[in-house]
Amino acid sequence: FPDFVDGVEVFNTANERMNPRFNANALQYARENGLPETGGTDSHNVKNTGGGMIFERKLHNIFDYMDAVYNHEGTVIKDV
Repeated sequence: FPDFVDGVEVFNTANERMNPRFNANALQYARENGLPETGGTDSHNVKNTGGGMIFERKLHNIFDYMDAVYNHEGTVIKDV
């Protein structure tokens, strides 16, 4: 359903620990469909730190973030 999503979380620290295939499948789906890629930590506790995104410009609000992701400006951090 690529027409119904704006982007795909291709790296999630919790997924990496539970089953790395989840992240691999998400990355494959995003790239096959030309969708923006995001990364997250799912850090509800200290075991799941690492991951996220980095941008080359300062983002001032959620709209800057959405614009940057939509325009493929961010880099996913895969630090576990």
